[in-house]
Amino acid sequence: YLPSTAGEYHHLEDFTMESSDRQVVFEKRDTGYDVKDFMVKAHFKWHSAIANPDPGGCGWSFRGMRDDTYFMFVDREWIYLGMFKGSQWNRYGKTSGNAWVGLGNPAEADVTLTVSKGKAYVIINDAFASSYTLSMDNLTGAGELDYAVVAGTFKDYGTRCEMTNVDLWISNP
Repeated sequence: YLPSTAGEYHHLEDFTMESSDRQVVFEKRDTGYDVKDFMVKAHFKWHSAIANPDPGGCGWSFRGMRDDTYFMFVDREWIYLGMFKGSQWNRYGKTSGNAWVGLGNPAEADVTLTVSKGKAYVIINDAFASSYTLSMDNLTGAGELDYAVVAGTFKDYGTRCEMTNVDLWISNP
């Protein structure tokens, strides 16, 4: 999915966060890296405080600049990818694949996000899940990479997300 083996490898800190905050769409923590074309992979574990929550789970925001960012997360059933521009969420339709994961609640999976040359690819448990075409007009340069959690419910702890064995490859073609 990346055009070259040239780049930088970084092993990132494990991440744990829970969210039940009604005031935000997702909570995030900065990884300390700015990325344009990259691959990030982690072992995800997440669960919701209720059996059938609204969409909620673990993911990453990327190419973040001020109030704008791309955002991808995996919930118990689906992969979501889109762009936040200001306070407006625009979910992208998949370019290929089916985006359905059917993992249930609680859920556990190895998740890989690769972004290269205007496309984003999501791989779940080492199998291609879906790809997305990114905007050619917005967020085209390097920007902040963040861990993220989406609350699927506002009850109790909301959604709890854990990422371990986090690896980042920043491409330098």
